[in-house]
Amino acid sequence: MENRWRRERDPYRASVEYVGHRPKGDKVPGNFFLTPVDGPTTNVWYKTVPVGRNTLAKQIKTIASFASLDGKFYKFKWP
Repeated sequence: MENRWRRERDPYRASVEYVGHRPKGDKVPGNFFLTPVDGPTTNVWYKTVPVGRNTLAKQIKTIASFASLDGKFYKFKWP
């Protein structure tokens, strides 16, 4: 029997789950991180709008904090 904790934190399974809830079609941008829908009622959990860079930067900072990644994080130029 597979450990549930490990299965829920498997990066491959998480990315497959994420991609499964993204909108489909020609109007979806190529950005990987999309803005979540407020209170989704279908299997699509994300809008066709990319997450803003400030929002994404805050999320990365929070994730780094939870992961105990201390140190300097340098700004990088977005394409």
